[in-house]
Amino acid sequence: MRQETVGPEFLARCIDQALGREPADLVIKDTRFLNLVTGELVDGDIAVCGNRIVGTYESYHGRREIDGRGKIAVPGFIDTHVHCESTLVTPAEFDRCVLPRGTTTAVCDPHEIANVMGVAGLQYFVESADAAVMDLRVNLSSCVPSSALETSGAELLAGDLLPFLGHPKVLGLAEFMNFPGGCAGKAGGDFRGAYRWPCAAGFRAAVERLSGVQHSDLSRNDQVGGGVGEIAQGDGGADPGRVGGEGCEDALTLRHAANFRADGVLHG
Repeated sequence: MRQETVGPEFLARCIDQALGREPADLVIKDTRFLNLVTGELVDGDIAVCGNRIVGTYESYHGRREIDGRGKIAVPGFIDTHVHCESTLVTPAEFDRCVLPRGTTTAVCDPHEIANVMGVAGLQYFVESADAAVMDLRVNLSSCVPSSALETSGAELLAGDLLPFLGHPKVLGLAEFMNFPGGCAGKAGGDFRGAYRWPCAAGFRAAVERLSGVQHSDLSRNDQVGGGVGEIAQGDGGADPGRVGGEGCEDALTLRHAANFRADGVLHG
C-alpha cells in the first residue's frame, strides 16, 4: 500500500470518505473485526483512504471492494523495539518468519550491525526495510560504540546519521546507552543538547550506592539507585559484576562509573 503525504488535500479526502461523501479507495465488505477495547467481534465494513483506515461499523461503498464474509479482521501486532540482527537472520528472513504470525510492523534499532559495519550496516538495513513486505521502521543507532569503554568495529558520529534522517523508513534516534555522557550533558554534532538530562546528582547517588554492592546480600528484586537497575543474583548471592539494563554490564564499568564525575571527565 503506497505511503500518503499527510497534508490538507489528503486529510480532506479522508474526511469525505469517512463521512460517505465520496467512495472510499478500498472497502472490505461485510466482515467481522475485533474491537480491542471491548473484546467484541463486530459486524461491519472497513473503509480505507490511501493507507489510513477511515471508517468502521457502518456500511461503505468503495472504488475497490473486497468480500469479507466469513472472515475476521484483527489489527496486526506492532513490535516497538527489536534488533533483527539478534535473531541471527537477515531482515528479509525476519520479515518472512514473523509476518505470517501477525506482526505487521516492527521498530528496529540496528545497533548490532552498526557496531560492526558502521554506516554501511545502516545503509544495508534501511534498504532491506524498504524491500520488506511488513512495515520495518528504523531508529538510527545513537551510540556506536555505546561508551568509551567498548571496543567496536565502527564509530558513528552525528554527522554520519544526518543523511539518513530524511529516509521514509527512519523514525528517529535509537536507544541512548551512554548514560555517563547523558548525565554529564555531553552530546555532539547537530544533536548537541538533545540529552541534557538533569540527573547528575541522581547518578552520583546511584554510583555511591552501587559501590557497596560487592559486600551486600541484596535479593533479586532489590532496586539500586532509584531505578538504575536490579542486582543480578546467582547461587552465591549478589553479583557485583552485572546490573540490569544496558548501562553497567561488568565490574570494570562500575569502577569506571564510580570515577565519572558530573563534568563528564573520567577520573582515577
